Amino acid sequence: MSTRNPRPVVTFPIVLRELTVLRVADVTPGMRRVTLGGEQLRAFHRDGLDLPALRSEGFDDHVKFFFADGDAPPVLPGQNVSSLDWPADARPIAKDYTPVRYDPEAGEIDFDFVRHEGGVASSWAQAVKPGEVTWIAGPKMSHGHPEGVDWLLVIGDETALPAIGRWLAEMPAGTRARVFIEVGEESHRQELPTEADATVTWLTRDGAPAGSTDLLERAVRSMEWLPGEVYVWAAGEAVTLKGIRRHLSAERGVPRERTHITGYWRRTEPDPVAGAGQAEDDAHERLHELTDLAPGFAIRAAVTLGLFDLVRDGVSGPAELARRTGAEPSLLGALLTYLVAIGLLEADGDGHRLTAVSEELVEDDHSSDEYHLGGAQAAMDLSLAGLPHTLRTGGPGFRTAGGDRVATA
Repeated sequence: MSTRNPRPVVTFPIVLRELTVLRVADVTPGMRRVTLGGEQLRAFHRDGLDLPALRSEGFDDHVKFFFADGDAPPVLPGQNVSSLDWPADARPIAKDYTPVRYDPEAGEIDFDFVRHEGGVASSWAQAVKPGEVTWIAGPKMSHGHPEGVDWLLVIGDETALPAIGRWLAEMPAGTRARVFIEVGEESHRQELPTEADATVTWLTRDGAPAGSTDLLERAVRSMEWLPGEVYVWAAGEAVTLKGIRRHLSAERGVPRERTHITGYWRRTEPDPVAGAGQAEDDAHERLHELTDLAPGFAIRAAVTLGLFDLVRDGVSGPAELARRTGAEPSLLGALLTYLVAIGLLEADGDGHRLTAVSEELVEDDHSSDEYHLGGAQAAMDLSLAGLPHTLRTGGPGFRTAGGDRVATA
């Protein structure tokens, strides 16, 4: 189980799969469903590797789609034993989507795509026909249903509907849940079957652009707060979630470990439509870039200490940051200086403030969990230190910092 939240975690090998479009249908005027199938949903053999069947056990799993750039074939990563080998000379066009339904026995998996103008994924979903081939990878891990909580608060716009719909369908019977969903118009509502004790409130923008309203925040602020321990899951446009996060933390007192708030998209950022190759670098500088471990460890240490969260909440002076994190002041000062140098913090008088990059960390619980050194992903990352052992013996390199094996499935 992750130390960051009450949801149990299981990790999987990451496998690239070639699948076929079986069906395309509109769930509502605002959502298109694409059903994929094929032999590679099951265990299969490719390029000398025996690869496992796809597993998706979490309602908000991330599966990566790979899209073509115009008429050219998609840029794809290579396949290693349990991970992907990303090409150095070209950047794949990849987007994450949540499986709405996965039926291993039938050999089918459903994905929903919000219908809108522009965007490589939406354009693909609008044009794709049954019989066409597409490539996916993942999920690399699944987070289970929250344990040890009394009720659930679920918040999202239409981009979160696939996860919310799947969660409601899979929630244990009788689970108390309050669900708030924002959509563009009344016709975009969906039937969401569930055996949970769930109240679903639909909010419609009625012509306002997606990501431009505070409908969800106002609904959460005005709701009747239930007694007991809550777990909050929220996803949607990143900026609209900021006020909800502040309200839950400052006014409702919900601890960070009982929230999962993720910006699925950002209104101010254009949707990339083409891959871009990395510029040629000087060989020495390129080698340093590829081998420098310091930025990754510094960022992970700061996340684990809760440093970025404290700066976001207005605690910016080195002495108070050291006291609140329990770090040794002079050593924390060195870390702060380094984080300024690599663009994760900015000096602000005698204190510090977040940059756009560190704001991404504190606004996105998925990113924050991924970089926390107590989490499952960190254990997988740190296991790379055991790669020479694996290459020499064929034995697993997965170990925690304390030397114990990490459970995988």
